Amino acid sequence: LNLKDFTRLAIDKLYDPKGKGFFVLIEGGSIDHAMHANDAAAAIHEVINFNESVAIAMDFYRKHPEETLILILSDHETGGLSLGRDGARNFTATPLMEQKMSYHKMEEMLAGRHDIDSVLNFIDKEVFSLTAEDRSYIKKRCTENIKEDQKALYSRNLMSVFATLEIMQNRCHIGFS
Repeated sequence: LNLKDFTRLAIDKLYDPKGKGFFVLIEGGSIDHAMHANDAAAAIHEVINFNESVAIAMDFYRKHPEETLILILSDHETGGLSLGRDGARNFTATPLMEQKMSYHKMEEMLAGRHDIDSVLNFIDKEVFSLTAEDRSYIKKRCTENIKEDQKALYSRNLMSVFATLEIMQNRCHIGFS
């Protein structure tokens, strides 16, 4: 189930025409998770999913306008996404459409892979196509020294996910602060 499905389910279960009304909070929390990871493609998909959830709530409102209040709020921005990079207005969304899975799914699917070539082949086949330069960049990022106090946070596979997202950012000319 996705957010849209949960929204529909919540309204269907909570609405009682003879009841006292109901309150439901629908949170697009996965947008926040994607932005924390600087994963623009996942963030876009999550915003679209949230928008579809709002559309379902609006459908309910149209049927019950005298008894419905919809508030759409953002608690904060995460990631500092900028379209265009290095002072240029050169953003392109096309590469984002090639990314087939989120950082979270990549991390999950790469767990337990210890061979860098296996990691690279997975990314190339399951996430988006890699050039020889991309492969070299990911290998380099995965072999960089990780500070001793960060080893628990950053595994080699997680570094490969970060490097993959950095490649996507470069292809799209986007930045995160």
